[in-house]
Amino acid sequence: MGSLGVRSVKTNPVSNSGEWLKNGYGESIAMRELFQLYLDYIPQYYEDGMPMGIMLGGFFMASPGEPDSFTIPSCKPDCKPETFCMCGHARLIMYIAPDGRTLPCMSLSGLKIQERFPLITEQGLAKCITDSYYMSIINMRACEYFALHDDCRTCRYSRCCYGGCRADALSVDESDLMGKSPSACELFRGGWAERIIDTVRKCRPGAKSPVTLPAVC
Repeated sequence: MGSLGVRSVKTNPVSNSGEWLKNGYGESIAMRELFQLYLDYIPQYYEDGMPMGIMLGGFFMASPGEPDSFTIPSCKPDCKPETFCMCGHARLIMYIAPDGRTLPCMSLSGLKIQERFPLITEQGLAKCITDSYYMSIINMRACEYFALHDDCRTCRYSRCCYGGCRADALSVDESDLMGKSPSACELFRGGWAERIIDTVRKCRPGAKSPVTLPAVC
């Protein structure tokens, strides 16, 4: 792809919803197995000379424009839960479904919750981004999630994770917007974040990351 002029590529795990579920393709790859594949690819990426920017879901991101920098997208900056927006990326980018619904992210396509979001064709863009269900999600703070999950609030990774991804939680239970994010729990509690940092440092000793993980007590 690099030889064809592709400058960046982003991958996401398949969600067992929408057309994938409707057409009976079966269960998607297990998150632990996917993370291992991602981790195994990181050394190959550096050996290949970083031919393009890559974003392996929320697992790893790097770019040839900044060869000594990398990040773990799922690892958020340390902020106050009262001010941290759980869907921060959605505050910068709006996704519009084929039927004209405003969505915080593409991962919500095909889920039942999609029907709750406003149609631009009916309400107009101004109302969609000022007074709508869409905006209630955009403005949702981490403290609201922690109030429902004491074990997450006291987790040593709470100020890295902030409850994880809402679309990921809905993939487990479509009725629970404030449910736990299994991929975030696996990434942090499963030790993958530390493994990512160790792997990159072995491949590129000078590489630095803005990611700061809590020390083990």
